[in-house]
Amino acid sequence: MKLQFTKHRYQTDAVEAVVDVFAGQPRDPGPQYTIDPGRQSAKQMESAVTLTGLRNAEIALSDTGILEGIQRVQRARNLPLSSSLATSAAAPGRPNLDVEMETGTGKTYVYIKTMMEMHRRYGWTKFIVVVPSVAIREGVKKTFDITAQHFQQEYGTRPQAFVYDSSRLHEIEAYSSNSGVQVMIINIQAFAARGADIVGHSIRQFLDGDIDRTLEADHDDRAGGRDLRLDIFLQLQHQLRPCCPALRQFLCS
Repeated sequence: MKLQFTKHRYQTDAVEAVVDVFAGQPRDPGPQYTIDPGRQSAKQMESAVTLTGLRNAEIALSDTGILEGIQRVQRARNLPLSSSLATSAAAPGRPNLDVEMETGTGKTYVYIKTMMEMHRRYGWTKFIVVVPSVAIREGVKKTFDITAQHFQQEYGTRPQAFVYDSSRLHEIEAYSSNSGVQVMIINIQAFAARGADIVGHSIRQFLDGDIDRTLEADHDDRAGGRDLRLDIFLQLQHQLRPCCPALRQFLCS
């Protein structure tokens, strides 16, 4: 069965309201960088292949320019004008846009379309969706799956979305290095998880070029004196920090 999606004017207006804030931003596919391979054995380093990642271009607009864009959108919709840019503890010094929509209006569809439109206009490719629970995370991933063909027809490409799993860090590498719209879906608890949360969790560690072992971790296990969960978190931090500058402070906090 093929689903048909109806385009609603209010959803298009919502997308344009967000994207138009950055009017004047040049389209730029973003710079390349060398992906941090993490900890490697001597044997791995001998045979290692340098992997290149792609990151979003920095926002070229000044803070004044962004504020003017926000006010322009607000003025066109008869909304109160913001007097200054809002930021957040997650990303100090970065603009924090709060977009509100009523329940049942298709928020997930709208923000996926917003990503696609930002990619078309400005060249941005890396996006992260942080959700409050596992149930919502699974619902979001399902929406990405069922709308993929719809966006393929409209934009000539589709978003590549995956759910973050600490046992599948190769997906982070693919997220970093692949072109096109790349989306990581993660629930907020994954950032807060610590030692006791990994009881009984199998963590795959690629210890050398030929041997692939599975370590059964409990709260007393350590890898090189570090909690295994922390080790994986640090690898995630190394992978994401270059391609998502606005997430740097969030990952380091």
